[in-house]
Amino acid sequence: MNRLVGVALITLLLGFAVPTLAAPVRDMTGREVEVSRTVARVVSLAPSLTEILFALGAGDLTVGVTDFCDYPPAAAVKPKVGTVLAPNPEVILALEPDLVLATTDGNRQETVLLLERLGLPTFVVHAEGLDGIYATIRAMGRLLGRPTRASALVEVMRSRVAWVARQVRGRPRVRVLYVLWPDPLITAGRGSIIDDLVRLAGGENVAGGIALRYPRLGLEEVLRVDPEVILLAGMGSRPLRPESVRGWEGWQVLRAVQAGRVRSLDGDLLHRPGPRIVEGLEAIARALHPDAFPPASQEVGR
Repeated sequence: MNRLVGVALITLLLGFAVPTLAAPVRDMTGREVEVSRTVARVVSLAPSLTEILFALGAGDLTVGVTDFCDYPPAAAVKPKVGTVLAPNPEVILALEPDLVLATTDGNRQETVLLLERLGLPTFVVHAEGLDGIYATIRAMGRLLGRPTRASALVEVMRSRVAWVARQVRGRPRVRVLYVLWPDPLITAGRGSIIDDLVRLAGGENVAGGIALRYPRLGLEEVLRVDPEVILLAGMGSRPLRPESVRGWEGWQVLRAVQAGRVRSLDGDLLHRPGPRIVEGLEAIARALHPDAFPPASQEVGR
């Protein structure tokens, strides 16, 4: 069945009954969205949004997620609506959501416009830096009738960020190369959330002077910056192996490699702008300043 024909048929079948109790709200891009005062069925179009939903205790309201929404485990068994870049509008319609959550960080504007034309209330978030993540959590808390829980979650996150900052305060900054993608080598530059996290963790991002969020680096540039620590995060939770990095043989002369300071991190903790990003921050800080943190077994009551 042609996708447009399928969408049209489902549109006719559903009839698009607009909730009688709805109120206009502005999403984080300034769009006006008519959202039901009592949200009961939510579709999430990004893993970060799914993680926020569950952290707010709204897992039971979540009726659809993307193929990549795998945390918490309960999210992985929810009905799938397709990928972040290309969710299936027919599947979303069939789930009859009264709220669709999308993000500027991954979802295409065409997707939002299509869902809007189909009469589905689509709230778009824009999580710029840690403050943007906090604002996203608070906004979703208001939409779902959980503002107190959202505020509590934000305060827990702020507290953990402050704890990490205290642990590394006064220590010499460590020069860091963050590897986001191995071939071609993609790192994190100025304006990226990773650049912010490295700084908060007591590091100096060697690509922080590049006016691109995710620039590519060649071997010559890597040798020139000669980082003290190399962080391999990659995309997803599977560890990124050093051997997969382009030109790794030539990296053996780097200070970080010779000192054995190459660390693999869980990319999902760092690349999903949601509650677990504070875990990613702590992981970076521990990799840069391991002596600043007590063993996990001694952290009770921190």
